[in-house]
Amino acid sequence: MNSTSPSVRSVIPASALLIVVGWGGLFFLMNTIAPTDWKPLWLFYFLAVLGVGGLALPVTAFLNLRFPGKPPATHVVIARQAVWLESSSPRWPGCASGEYLPRCWRCCWRWD
Repeated sequence: MNSTSPSVRSVIPASALLIVVGWGGLFFLMNTIAPTDWKPLWLFYFLAVLGVGGLALPVTAFLNLRFPGKPPATHVVIARQAVWLESSSPRWPGCASGEYLPRCWRCCWRWD
C-alpha cells in the first residue's frame, strides 16, 4: 500500500481533459447557440461543472500532499474532494435564477 497521497502530476491528464472539454465546450456553446434558446441551458451548466472540476483537481491533489492525512488520500478521494470544492465555489449570477441567465448571456455573447 502506498504511504503518500498521489502526486499533482498524476492528476494532470484528467485535469487537462476536463478543462479542455469544459471550457472549450463553453466557448463553442457561447459562440454558436443563441442566448434566447433555452434548450442548451443544461449543457451550459454541465460544461461549466466540468471546467471548474478540472481546475479543482490539481488544487485538491496539492492540498492532500501539503496536509497529509491518515490514511493517505487516493485518486478517488482527490476526485471527490474536487467535486466538493467545485460545488461549494460561488457560481456566476446567471445560474442562481433562470430569469437572470439570458440577460447575462446577452452581455457576454456576440450578436452576429
